[in-house]
Amino acid sequence: ELSRRREASLHSHVWPETTGNFARSLRVTFTGLFFGVAFIGGLTLLSLFVPPLAIVTVPLKFYAAALVIAWDLLDYPLAFRGAGVRDRLTFFGKNFLAVSGLGLACGALMLIPGLGLLLLPIGVVAATDLVVRSEGRA
Repeated sequence: ELSRRREASLHSHVWPETTGNFARSLRVTFTGLFFGVAFIGGLTLLSLFVPPLAIVTVPLKFYAAALVIAWDLLDYPLAFRGAGVRDRLTFFGKNFLAVSGLGLACGALMLIPGLGLLLLPIGVVAATDLVVRSEGRA
């Protein structure tokens, strides 16, 4: 609902209600989960076997978590557009710096205890802004 309201306030195309595609939703969710777990798990194993690398792996794990957060927040506006995994990966590639900024900002704010509850609606609105502006409609 927040994403739809934000798109309307930006005078963007109002997307019709979707009945939902359960299979697409599962693919999108598991893709983000798979890459997040694989990358963070790999970095964790690397730092366990070579502890001095933790100086590099810890920031990389935070960055990977930030990208997963952005992936989840962007699910709201991209789902309205019927975007599957391939479309979302294309969106990430074309808007990588903006997506990284969204994820890093949200990830940093989530380090503050209790702020995550307030951050979700703010993050959804920010993700909607990013998608609409990337389409050149705002």
